[in-house]
Order: sequence, then C-alpha cells, then structure tokens
Amino acid sequence: MLKHVVLIKIKDFAEGSLRIDNAQKIKEMLDALPKKIKVIKKLECGINIRPSERAYDLCLIVTFKKEEDLEIYLNHPEHLKIVDFINKVKINIKSVDYEA
Repeated sequence: MLKHVVLIKIKDFAEGSLRIDNAQKIKEMLDALPKKIKVIKKLECGINIRPSERAYDLCLIVTFKKEEDLEIYLNHPEHLKIVDFINKVKINIKSVDYEA
C-alpha cells in the first residue's frame, strides 16, 4: 500500500472567502474523489482544530494499492480541478508519499 499525505496552509482571505470557508470547500471536493477516481482505496481529509503558527489548515491522507495508482490520481482531471482551486487559496503545501 502507498500513502499520500498532504498538508495545506490557506490564506486568510482568497477567492472571495475566508480561510475556514476555503478549507471546507477543499475538504468537500476531496471527500467526493473516491467516487470519481476508482484507484483510491481510502481517503481521509480533516480541517485543523488547533490553530497555531506552525499548524497547517488541512490534512489529506490518501491510500493507494500501488505507486502507479498515485500517478493516475495525480493526473486525473477531477484531482487537477481541485489542485487549480488550492493553488489560488494556498500559502504553502507539503506532501509525503510512503509505502505502508
């Protein structure tokens, strides 16, 4: 199994919305992906509940059967739509991919 972990720090205000509203929008879009991208085995997305200077606003953990499935996910049009929105509202984004 392969885990794809993403942390996103969101601007206070972007695209006409506050940080929490953009975080919720991203979460809703990501939560809908397993029905659209069949290679996703499990997807978990959460919004940070303990703000601090070092904290990120949103965490995504996606599980795939193999590395090739991650590539399918990363290049899938539904995923790319979300990436476009994230790029408009993010301050920073980090990711880690590892075998579990």
